[in-house]
Formats: sequence, C-alpha cells, structure tokens
Amino acid sequence: MSKRRIVVPTKIEDLNKYQMIALPYLKLNMLRLLVSDADILELNVMITDPVNGWAFLHNKHSDPLTKTEPGNADLMKCKVALTKKLQYVYRNIPRNVMISADFQTLNIAEPTDHKTKRGTIVNTPFGLITAIGGGILKFEVRTNAEAKTARMDDLADVVRVMGMILKPGEDLPTDPSQCTVTFTSTKANFKHTFSVAEAGNRFVCFLQYVNQSDESKNGPISKLQICIIGL
Repeated sequence: MSKRRIVVPTKIEDLNKYQMIALPYLKLNMLRLLVSDADILELNVMITDPVNGWAFLHNKHSDPLTKTEPGNADLMKCKVALTKKLQYVYRNIPRNVMISADFQTLNIAEPTDHKTKRGTIVNTPFGLITAIGGGILKFEVRTNAEAKTARMDDLADVVRVMGMILKPGEDLPTDPSQCTVTFTSTKANFKHTFSVAEAGNRFVCFLQYVNQSDESKNGPISKLQICIIGL
C-alpha cells in the first residue's frame, strides 16, 4: 500500500473552513474510525481554547482592529500544531475502516496497492509498557523477546493495541473480544494518553501486527500485557 500524502490545507482561510468540517466529522464518526477520546479532546482544546485556540486567534487575525504581528505569530504557531495533530490522528485511522465519505470529507488520498502482495505475518509482538506519569503509557514493541530495540514487522502497516482499563480486583480479560479500548500505531515506539483520573488502575492489553489491506494476513496475538496507569 503506498503511503500517500495526507492533505491538510496550508492557507489560513482554507484551514479555517476545513477545521469547521473536520472536527465535527471526527466526533460523529470517532468510534467507527477508532479515534480516541483523548485525541478528540486535544483537538477540541486546540480549536476552542478562549486564549490560545484557533477560533479565537483566527477571529483576531480577521479583524483589522485586532490584527497584530504577535497575534499573527500565535496564529501561525497554532496552525502548525493543529496541522500536526490532525495528521497524527489521520495516520492512526486504519484505512480498512474508512469509507469513501471519510476520504472525501477529510481530504485524505485513498490508498492504492501497486506492490506485490504481502505474505502472512508470523511474528508475535513482544511489548514493554511503561507508565511515565500524567496518565501516559509508553509502548515499545519488538518482533522477538530477545530483541534490544523496538521494531515493526516488515509486513505490517501498524501494531494494534486491544485493551481495557481495570479497577483493582476486576478480572483480567481472556481474549481481545472482551477489550473495550482499541488504538493503533505506525511506529514501534509510541505513547498513549489516558485520563489522570484513571491513575492507579491497570491498563491490560493484547498486541498484534496488522496488515490493513488484508486482515486475513494479520499476525498472532500477543500474551496479555499489564501496566498500572500513573499520575
């Protein structure tokens, strides 16, 4: 599958129109597109914050009476951050869950496959999960237990995390079908943010290397991974 450029408008007015369409669409379809609550919350803050948000800064920029050089600089800084966040969210949406309306509305190029078909993934992910505070968990995924560096399987598009948050005393899941939290990463080193209100609870999960264009070729599912979410 070719990795085609994801297009977020670069001109200020085009981006302003785009964000008014993109965020409501992501909110409406977040479960189907596997977009996390944390990502939606961060995007919402980046756009609606009353002091540093895109909407406020754009309004100042658009009015000749309030337009200033420092304000323009703040708007450009927000533009870069918002663009990067949108691109991050889009990279982590599995293409196999997307429909034509998603590609068209979000202005994402549909993937094409010009390469030789890939074989079935045989590696099982071996994960190391570390709590680094602030509700953030750091994931390092390897192709074998003895490897010293994180690595994606060469045949995989993403590594999928299928997990759930458990309070003390709650039973562990026995298979991924019981899990309620799912997200993916294109990198073997990545982080995921949970609410700090979950601190002290366990995040338990299974890992799997995934071929997004043909899930029948996905790799084996890992053993259960467990980490306590920290403050």
